[in-house]
Amino acid sequence: MVMISMTGEGHGWGSDPYKWVSRLTEEERAAVRRGELVFITGCPASARGIKGVYVRKVIWKNGRYVHRVPETEEVEGFVDFVMEGGLDFPLL
Repeated sequence: MVMISMTGEGHGWGSDPYKWVSRLTEEERAAVRRGELVFITGCPASARGIKGVYVRKVIWKNGRYVHRVPETEEVEGFVDFVMEGGLDFPLL
């Protein structure tokens, strides 16, 4: 299952030592802990991995919710989700 958080906010970008995600709903937090794909939007363009991606996936690491640049397959899943009408709000 793919979820796109309307409330999640990413903090810390690039080489910042501390990166985290705040304002996830309880449903989104539970999905992340189960290993499902949850994306946050409104992020700066990525410089590594898939260049120019403005979304980040949320992962559960060491008791915190952190953001990471998604892999190619995950971005394809995101695009498929959006193209199938999985959004009821604008991305920007």
